[in-house]
Amino acid sequence: MLWSKSPSSNLSSLSGPPSPAQGDDLNSMFFWVVFGCLRVLEFFVNFLISINSILYIICRTAFLFALQIPYLNLPERIFRDFIEPFLAHHEKKIDKGIKEGKKLAAEATEKAMDIAEDVADKAKETYEKMTK
Repeated sequence: MLWSKSPSSNLSSLSGPPSPAQGDDLNSMFFWVVFGCLRVLEFFVNFLISINSILYIICRTAFLFALQIPYLNLPERIFRDFIEPFLAHHEKKIDKGIKEGKKLAAEATEKAMDIAEDVADKAKETYEKMTK
């Protein structure tokens, strides 16, 4: 399962020390998830952003300031209303992609190790020929 029912249980995997108030940790997690999604979105729509970049920069800055206002609770609302349902809907595809990525990474690592062993063997042969 992609998410546990309690987001605070996911915080145990983070390396940062928890603050005295648990809500601060959750708000921080929600902020960084929303910020990360914004960065991914920016990557894919960069061509649209470049058309009217000044207006985009102003809107982005206002949005980031709004995310920082505690009583709006905007990061959690965005996470709960948009990001979490999207990820839950695509959970099987995401899991499948991760499994395929792990498989491809393992294959690439194995090929790289084979190439490195071949290069090391050739270097050893060359060294032995030069020292004779």
